[in-house]
Amino acid sequence: MDKKRYDEQAFRTLRGVQSLNTAYGPERLEAACKRANALGMVGRRYLESMLKHKLESDPLPGEEHQVVPLHHANLRGSEYYQST
Repeated sequence: MDKKRYDEQAFRTLRGVQSLNTAYGPERLEAACKRANALGMVGRRYLESMLKHKLESDPLPGEEHQVVPLHHANLRGSEYYQST
């Protein structure tokens, strides 16, 4: 709100963000807001574009993808391939 020159402009932006909540749901909007904050993006247009293109769940730059190891009876471990 500090970036807007007049309070009325800030409230219009807030109403726009509230409409995104109605259109896309609170979980997606919250994720988009966190991503926008981390990237330094300010404004309803950025949020709307992110939600429209389903980018809110993409990892942030610099975040590592966590690979979950598979545990299955048919998978062979490194011990299987070691020759004796």
